[in-house]
Amino acid sequence: MTREEILDLVSKMDNLPRLPQVAIKLMEISMDDQTSAKDIADIVMEDPAITAYLLKLINSPFYGLREKVTTVSHGIALLGVEVVKNVVLSLAVLDIMKSRAANNPALRNYWEHSLYTAIAARLFAQQVGYPAPEKVFISGLLADLGSLILWGIDPILYRKVLKKDDNGRGDRSAVEKAFFGLDHTEAGMALAQVWNLPEEYVGVISLHHNLDILGELDDEVIRTLGEFVHLGSVVASIFISGEDGFKTVYLKSTAASLFGLQEKIVDALLLRSSRQLESLLVDADLGPLNKKSYFKILQDSNKKLGENNLKLTRSLMEHERMKKVRKELLSMVSEDVKSPLSAIIGYSSHLLDNLPTKRSELLASLREIYDSGKKSLSMINEWTKLMEMEETALQVSPTRGDMGLMLAELLDMIADRVEKKGINITHDFSSPMPTFPFDEYKLGHAFINLLELAMTLAGKGGEISLKSDVVTIPGESQSHPGQKRIFELRIEEHGTAGDDSQRTALRSTLKRPGKITRFSDHLNDSGVYLARSIINSHGGQVHVEWGNEGNASFVVHLPISWSSPPPDNVVSAGAPEQL
Repeated sequence: MTREEILDLVSKMDNLPRLPQVAIKLMEISMDDQTSAKDIADIVMEDPAITAYLLKLINSPFYGLREKVTTVSHGIALLGVEVVKNVVLSLAVLDIMKSRAANNPALRNYWEHSLYTAIAARLFAQQVGYPAPEKVFISGLLADLGSLILWGIDPILYRKVLKKDDNGRGDRSAVEKAFFGLDHTEAGMALAQVWNLPEEYVGVISLHHNLDILGELDDEVIRTLGEFVHLGSVVASIFISGEDGFKTVYLKSTAASLFGLQEKIVDALLLRSSRQLESLLVDADLGPLNKKSYFKILQDSNKKLGENNLKLTRSLMEHERMKKVRKELLSMVSEDVKSPLSAIIGYSSHLLDNLPTKRSELLASLREIYDSGKKSLSMINEWTKLMEMEETALQVSPTRGDMGLMLAELLDMIADRVEKKGINITHDFSSPMPTFPFDEYKLGHAFINLLELAMTLAGKGGEISLKSDVVTIPGESQSHPGQKRIFELRIEEHGTAGDDSQRTALRSTLKRPGKITRFSDHLNDSGVYLARSIINSHGGQVHVEWGNEGNASFVVHLPISWSSPPPDNVVSAGAPEQL
């Protein structure tokens, strides 16, 4: 079944989820500026079940009203027309989800995820004073509604999707597209259009997983709703799928970059999400869920984060060990190759001088030539193995990661060395950090090498600054033809203690891309080579820019999207010297 056939099927499905008439009428009448509070109340009261449901919910601690609401008109007077309309729509969607999940236990996680997303997104909106938190709540409920559609098309096939993504850490959309030809966001958009939902809800369904595209939108309503729902979805993933050591850190860094929220605020919102869910379940008769303890989540988070830090540390230590072994091996190979080759030359000369008169020594001389040649061949084989080790080290296994988190961990790792050298490191990571596929361990190695090089050039008492940004350059991208967006990391050193000969050697090396010359003992040329190779393997580029005072800036460019083959290497203005 093609994607077009599925979208057509969605509009014709007999078992397509249907909104209650009261919700449909409310959306239609609310578009009329002449609609009064009495008109809204009359429509709601046409459905006694919705009326009872509405009054019970708005009198619950979930809304925290100080006076008891006894009629729909009273509720509208206290909460406003827009709030009541969104509450009714939310109740309708909740009822649809509850009935579908009750009949299909395999959809339980989807049902729970939607509730957590909506509750947490609403809490973030309330925290920053957003004027329409109920609109955020319904946006969270609707965000992944397309999962119900794909399930309805082929339950057996969608079970396979859920099985492949049972830990919540995979790319659900990619799995859905592989099985169905489209993902839940596209199916959800189709349903939203059948329901004639407002355009902002359609936009949130489409884009809430992609912060980069949301950040480029001119429509402030869709952008802000999508950002709240994105945060809510991360909270849901933490509670439903469990902590992997990065989700909570990502949540806090993203909440800080989007809305300036401090970590302790995010911790409090996580706890309130858990408590509000309990309240909503009781007050809205939604039944029990398989809720995980918030404090168990925090414990898992700390444990997993520690494991990941240990893994990265071990990986970096292994890289350092490999560099040391390589240096020793290359030194040994150099000497060991010279000796047998010299022997070959010497014994060949001996044969030429003495062969006519001293045939008795011929076999012994040939044996020496054979042994020396064999030893040379062995050294060449060792060299080949070394190159294979490096190729293996450069193989990239990209996963969608948090660049801000990785950079913070790397700075923490080198903190002791920085302190011992008396170097002052400052950083500006105020620009929102994108999340995009990269191999955090390999790229971490590359950044460590560049930082080490910058520290050597800065010298004792020098300064190093780091700045990250997302910049637009000429190129092609899906959303902006003629432009593409890249992640830029700039590592700049300032100091007079570095040896001028080292700077001269570095400049000489960088003027010949692909050529590595021998630096002084204090500079690791293999580290430069490895950094350049790893960054290139990510489809990126690193170059060096020289200031008027001879200070160096290492500038890394990485493509944000890997939806297509890695883009051509980025060339920045000013003809930078490439590593």
